[in-house]
Amino acid sequence: MHDEAGGLQPVGDFYYSLNPALPAVRAHLLGVFEEIVTRYDVDGLQLDYVRYVLDQPEKGRERFPRDPWTLALFQRQTGRVPDDDRNGWLHWRAAQVTELVTAIHDMAANRRPNLMLSASVWASPFNGYRDYMQNAVCWLNLGLLDAVFTMTYMDDLTRFTDCVDEYRRACPGGRVIPGIGLYKHETADETAAQLAFCRTWTRDLACYSYESLFELPNERLSAKAAAKTAQQRDRRRSAILDALQR
Repeated sequence: MHDEAGGLQPVGDFYYSLNPALPAVRAHLLGVFEEIVTRYDVDGLQLDYVRYVLDQPEKGRERFPRDPWTLALFQRQTGRVPDDDRNGWLHWRAAQVTELVTAIHDMAANRRPNLMLSASVWASPFNGYRDYMQNAVCWLNLGLLDAVFTMTYMDDLTRFTDCVDEYRRACPGGRVIPGIGLYKHETADETAAQLAFCRTWTRDLACYSYESLFELPNERLSAKAAAKTAQQRDRRRSAILDALQR
């Protein structure tokens, strides 16, 4: 994505960000997903980073995207410019992401009707919409997604339950799968508490991520770090097995 001066958005150390407001970007992504569902025997599609990636830089929400094509589209459809209608600018950008999700849903329903379509979504749906223009509540309530996996990756149980409850209240009847960020947990008790909460509401849950439970290929750690990591993984696996056996 670019700002109004043509500057390229600074990126993190592992991704580049495309601008979902541009029709050409949405068409490209739709083509990639269509190739997957038509060429490979997949059971589902999991959308990740289906939002504006604005973690960096500071004030990225105001600066990006402001390339000439995006600004022209906004003005053509609304008759305004972003600085004159900041709320409209936010809602319009969110609508472009929703348009992409809608197109993927419609393609999947046509190409493979029984395919499960889901997405990893921000911990709080309201913060996700405000900060990243990700309208996960709308997608689930309209049936564009079969399920959402909440990125509730935190060690604080109260924050974890509050975020999941936001989805529960906003999406009654929708399939909300709490995501447990194991890598945030220093103790097995933290993992067990979040697992117990999930069991009181739904049997669904997702544990993130693989390396929080198992050794990675070619993993390189000091002897001290390796011993500590092995102990943490063992405690997390034990907590999960205990929860599954209840």
